[in-house]
Amino acid sequence: RYARDGNLIGLASRPRGYESVEMQLRRVGLAVAEVNPLNLIGIRQLMGNLLKVIEPDAARARDDLEELTRAIRSSEELTRIAGTPLFCSALVQVFKYHNKHLPDRRVDVFDEIDGLLLGHWHDQQARALRNADQLAMDDGTGKDYGKVEKAISVKRARLSKLALYMQETHQAEIPAQEAEKVLYEYLKSRERVADDEAAQSAAENFLMSSHERSGLLVERDPGIYTFLHKGFMEYLAASALVQQSQSLVNVVITLVEDKEKFEWWEQVILLAGAHPGTPEDVRESLIDRLLEKAETYVKNSEEHLRYVILAGNLARDMGDDLLPAAQYKQVETVLFDTATDLTLAPVSRVAAADTLDELVGYTLSDVSTFLPVSNFAISKYPITNSQYERFLESKNFQNKNLWINFPK
Repeated sequence: RYARDGNLIGLASRPRGYESVEMQLRRVGLAVAEVNPLNLIGIRQLMGNLLKVIEPDAARARDDLEELTRAIRSSEELTRIAGTPLFCSALVQVFKYHNKHLPDRRVDVFDEIDGLLLGHWHDQQARALRNADQLAMDDGTGKDYGKVEKAISVKRARLSKLALYMQETHQAEIPAQEAEKVLYEYLKSRERVADDEAAQSAAENFLMSSHERSGLLVERDPGIYTFLHKGFMEYLAASALVQQSQSLVNVVITLVEDKEKFEWWEQVILLAGAHPGTPEDVRESLIDRLLEKAETYVKNSEEHLRYVILAGNLARDMGDDLLPAAQYKQVETVLFDTATDLTLAPVSRVAAADTLDELVGYTLSDVSTFLPVSNFAISKYPITNSQYERFLESKNFQNKNLWINFPK
């Protein structure tokens, strides 16, 4: 209709949203472009631009950029997180306002960022802005918290309840009235707001304040709220889920059994497993149950692989500081056995190998061995996607002498 006038129209969507309507749109002949994560060069450029804005001292901004670049480059997890411009920007602020320290684990990154958005950023501005500490504690309800940490804790608990509700009802966006109802019930039951009218008013005002003050929960369209990024909703839902520590393991096992449910809940499960609020015995029990459940399925089945890969990803996110060494080794052994089992489909073995590589940076001692095949030679082992990605992104990649002149 509008092409006659030379108009060009761009549609933006998450991949899953586009996949659901791809068949209907195919006849239109749209050109499709995927928005890729930032690479290290793009991350550094964005951080440099941000530091020029928030750090007036040019020399200090250059030093900060070098420190940030080193911290992100040295951590595969931070590199992955910083590939999203929103999180890259937030990491710069976490670095500036939290004593130049960046956490390594994804769950801790989310914790730092949402704490920043919920009040710490305002608190850090207290010296420069009048009443900034009061802004940090303001939640729209008029409640006096006394300390910023207490205010952040209360605001986070409310948003966690709302995030878990949205996760359970499969909603990335929620109408204001429905969100107010969830918050109203939470205020009545957990914060003991006795008066119905006061609870309703507090729910409405908190919802509005969350949009205006923190920007963590935003009114994307009139009367429609959503979290700034789905990752925040998943992290906050995980924060609420770990409060159910007695039943957490059973809840997770039930969610993993259903493939469609698992796709929606996978990131929440990973964040809950590595969450600092999850008790140690619950973590251990969760890994044990996943590996036990995997053994109840045929080895070459999709279900078996799903439980094994999840156990590997959970162990990766927990790290060996949160998971006992023996259990960490057990997960590593199961992944290695799956990756090297010649009776399994190649796609299953590759999935296990990639997970193992992310877990321990696994390398075989004879990974460079080539075997003769007729008039040529072939590598003894396939190189995993993660290994190849590290090769491409290596700072030494431009020096072709390091990889071109190998013996043929």
